[in-house]
Amino acid sequence: MKNLGLALLSIAFVGVLSCGGGGGSGSSQPSAGDGSGGSQQAPFTLSSSAFSDGGRIPQKHTCDGEDVNPPLTWSNPPQGTKSFVIVVDDPDAQQVAGIVWTHWVIYDIPATRTSIEEAFPKQADVNGIKRVLRTLVLIR
Repeated sequence: MKNLGLALLSIAFVGVLSCGGGGGSGSSQPSAGDGSGGSQQAPFTLSSSAFSDGGRIPQKHTCDGEDVNPPLTWSNPPQGTKSFVIVVDDPDAQQVAGIVWTHWVIYDIPATRTSIEEAFPKQADVNGIKRVLRTLVLIR
């Protein structure tokens, strides 16, 4: 069983970064604290019913078990989000092997979607949502 604290941060961080806010219209949205009187949006959240934040990933969701993704839900995407990407990597692998092992990536998730079910199909394309399994990122 592995600790998901860093993996969850990676998922949330990539999910927020991959959201397309810069659309090219040239206008900017006011936000709280910038003096424009705009309201602050609730923070982006990501969770799973399979484990708690910072908790251990159940064996079912590891290569020692069924090797299926946990169910994930999210809310409050940044305004202007066009799609999401979820990256699950293993930063602990860098200490052992000098690489970051990426277990899987799911991308082109429509902005209207708020979850990925447990055991999302491992096909490369499921109704326009794409999935890549087991990639390596070399760290020098």
